[in-house]
Amino acid sequence: VNTTQRLEGVTRQFGQSGIVISEHTLGALSERREEFRVEPLGEYTFRGKQDLIWLYRLYPLQRNGEDIIDP
Repeated sequence: VNTTQRLEGVTRQFGQSGIVISEHTLGALSERREEFRVEPLGEYTFRGKQDLIWLYRLYPLQRNGEDIIDP
């Protein structure tokens, strides 16, 4: 089982508000990072993994910089 599958299971803890991503996905956003609001959720460990992974809730922004979704 890979980290993505473990992350999918954790997202249920956070309800219907935004998308939960890992620190690796956040890094991959690079130049598009300013198109989103990111809320840190903390570090998590996943069964079968030794490293702590930071998780974030991702919210899209409207073009004028305001939130589309309220947390």
